[in-house]
Amino acid sequence: MATPSPLKSVPAHSWETEPEGALEGIVLEDDAIFDPVKAVKGKVEKLVPSAEGHKPTHCLARLRFHPNTEKQLNNMINVEYAMSYTFHSMSNYYARDCVGLPGLATLFLKRSHETRKNAIELAAYVSKRGGCVVLKPIAAPEGEYGDPQKGDALSGMELTLAMEKAETDKFLSLNKAAEDVVDEQLSDFLTDNFIDKQVDLLKLHAIYVSQLRRVHTGHGQWHWDKTLAEELGSSAM
Repeated sequence: MATPSPLKSVPAHSWETEPEGALEGIVLEDDAIFDPVKAVKGKVEKLVPSAEGHKPTHCLARLRFHPNTEKQLNNMINVEYAMSYTFHSMSNYYARDCVGLPGLATLFLKRSHETRKNAIELAAYVSKRGGCVVLKPIAAPEGEYGDPQKGDALSGMELTLAMEKAETDKFLSLNKAAEDVVDEQLSDFLTDNFIDKQVDLLKLHAIYVSQLRRVHTGHGQWHWDKTLAEELGSSAM
């Protein structure tokens, strides 16, 4: 039985037949003189396909953009939209008058905006590299995030730290896909714009979990959230 192609979710591209062939780490041979016109002679139609017969899914800017990294970028876009959807749900839970933790409501709304922004930036990058953005369905998030024993704040923050770890792991997997095909530009883009920030978030949210484990529920939880709300500039105190 034939194994289905793992790249069905994105348009097929002739990565293996790129005009330049495999990268060898040599810009010029010794004593060679580079002539840009001669370098592309006989290759223009491959590097810049003519309008006749050109498919709209084959972008002209595409160069050394592997189908698997394109696929994984699209998967990461889906991850970020799902994270945004969940954080939005969490923000609304903590904004309820029967929960009354505006600091966490503000924090999670901020993370919802940030992860949505991540998805938009990743989609723009796919287009920039000559790829095609393929959006996928996202699951409806849960609506309840409290825990009678731990309290609403600690329960939500432990869940957040776990989700942030899962998100960071996805970014690292995406970076590994880029490294596997020597796409250093993509690796730099991911490290500078996402991975470094995720490491900072893990540290911050781990501190929040430790603090909430000390204050427990009741007045301690309320005072911790009040301090957070003041730091984030929440208007609902």
